Amino acid sequence: MDRAARLARLRVVGAFLVGLTIPISTTISEIVTGAAFLVLLIEWQPRENWQRVRANPVVWASLGLFILLGLCMLYSVAPLPEAARVWLKYRELVYLPLFLLLCRDQPAARAGLFGFLSAMAAIFLLGVYHWLSYMHRPLSPFAYGGVFGSYITEGIMMALAAYYLAVAAILEPRWRKFAALAAGLALFYVLFVSIGRTGYVVALGLALLLVFRAASRKWRLPGVLLIVMAFGSVLLISPDLAQRMSGVVLGIQGSQNGAAANSAGANSAGARMRFYRGALVVIARHPIFGTGTGSFNRVYNDQAAVQNQALTTNPHNEYLMIGVQTGILGVAALLALLGTLWFHAARLPVGDAWRGRGVALALAINCLFNSSLLDHVDGQSFAFQIGLFYFGVRGREDQRRHHDL
Repeated sequence: MDRAARLARLRVVGAFLVGLTIPISTTISEIVTGAAFLVLLIEWQPRENWQRVRANPVVWASLGLFILLGLCMLYSVAPLPEAARVWLKYRELVYLPLFLLLCRDQPAARAGLFGFLSAMAAIFLLGVYHWLSYMHRPLSPFAYGGVFGSYITEGIMMALAAYYLAVAAILEPRWRKFAALAAGLALFYVLFVSIGRTGYVVALGLALLLVFRAASRKWRLPGVLLIVMAFGSVLLISPDLAQRMSGVVLGIQGSQNGAAANSAGANSAGARMRFYRGALVVIARHPIFGTGTGSFNRVYNDQAAVQNQALTTNPHNEYLMIGVQTGILGVAALLALLGTLWFHAARLPVGDAWRGRGVALALAINCLFNSSLLDHVDGQSFAFQIGLFYFGVRGREDQRRHHDL
């Protein structure tokens, strides 16, 4: 085996380990990711790698947002060290092109996806174990934390895993029964085991996307109605889920009239609505360029203190987080990234196109309820999964596009 073949095999191993460790451990995933990028450095193909990514619009959309955030440090009201610290939290926007290069061929991309699904399988088994062990108790150790970290992130990633497996069941007949069963189990986890409400919304969005991708036009409306009825039925079947979702309505109502919330879910939803309104007030004062990278903590909390509102360092909404820091210009750059992912998926091989649009939709939805790019685990998870599918925009080495979407 020559040097190039050995390094290619190391890339495959690296892709698998990155996919496996990101949902499980932040520290281990950083080490593994650094080692995987080291393999790219050892390969030392600067000209070839530049040729591989330079015409990929996803790369430029990602780097463009990162560069814009860097430039916005120049006028930030926050001290330069704080501005730089926040800017570096968006480093996954730079990781994205490196993930594309790491997973640039079919073996590495498949290994990375298998690693991610393996991590989801581990989360499923441990999560279901906790759920069964404590489901009859009023408070569970699993109730306010995930198996390995954030229950919010785990719910979202499990919804994506269910979608990937459903795509495999449709497009790969030999794996259809196994993939369909696995997709059903992953969806069960999102709906009944995980308490992250964002995961429910992402699962609903991905189910609707799958109908529009897989069904003919005459079956789309019945498919949509069936999915809506199914999710509505789940609310009736699961009292815990119904309570969590009704807490959103109560929280919104309470935040509007000042009433006290009567549940943890309502408290969370009410707090987020207050954060959203406060962030919009700040954006309205500095609409075009914002107040600079790293400034959210300072400008939001100054305003909140005056209005006797709760303080926060995170509005749990990436559009508002970037809007406060970089104004309409930054929000436009974020939307450009999402739009690039969505529209350029049409140039991918069919399987990658379906999964790529699933990632784009999940990221867009998650950004409504969480700071998806600022939060390390969310940002790295999405950047890696984009890297699994979007190299084909430029042309995957061994998987050219044969079908029109």
